[in-house]
Amino acid sequence: DLKPWSHPFLSGLSDFNEIRQGEKQTDIISEVKVGTGAGQATYELHTHYIEELDLIRVYALDITDRKMAEEEIHLLATTDSLTGIANRREFTAMLEREVERVKRYDTPLSLAMFDLDNFKRVNDTFGHDVGDSVLLAVTGLVKKSIRGADVVARWGGEEFMVLMPESDMQAAEKASEKLRLAIAGHPFDTVGKVTASFGVAAFEPQDDLNSLLKRADDALYRAKDKGRNRVETLTAGEMPSK
Repeated sequence: DLKPWSHPFLSGLSDFNEIRQGEKQTDIISEVKVGTGAGQATYELHTHYIEELDLIRVYALDITDRKMAEEEIHLLATTDSLTGIANRREFTAMLEREVERVKRYDTPLSLAMFDLDNFKRVNDTFGHDVGDSVLLAVTGLVKKSIRGADVVARWGGEEFMVLMPESDMQAAEKASEKLRLAIAGHPFDTVGKVTASFGVAAFEPQDDLNSLLKRADDALYRAKDKGRNRVETLTAGEMPSK
């Protein structure tokens, strides 16, 4: 029998015997990473059993540059260029998948939409570079405060989203209040104090992606209408503020 191979190229190919005995397909294409950090390389391995010679042939293609280009394209397509968090397109796709999961397994799901109060005044008074630094700082505060399963995204401008799987309305409201206090209590460079308003909605049986998003948006509008720097919730049966 063929023994496990020690070369990094072959470390993941433990099924040589199965290939040889015809228990698996005779052509296998796989990827393997060699090295760590900046020096890591990616190779595409092609494994083929030549029956008439009783020989297993493996050749490797260096696809490091291709993988790096693919990862860069994916990063540009899915993340916000300023903050590095998910962009609107990627967040919508994630929310759509999560809604489908919730419908299938009947688990709780909540969504918080928030934006920074009077942010235009920050840009007009201090300039857009300072405004960008505020957005970066807020992103950092939120990432430190949410759970590992939660996802924060930049929805547009000074508006953000937080996806909270396995969280009902009460838990999401509590988490949003924690975020509100973290932002309101942070001393921002140059600007000083910044506050945010939050709208929270929990998924309900009659919901789809659009109705959940609209209810969170309506709850945010209510928070703005009631004076800003607050958290408001909205259920499917409630009427939004006019």
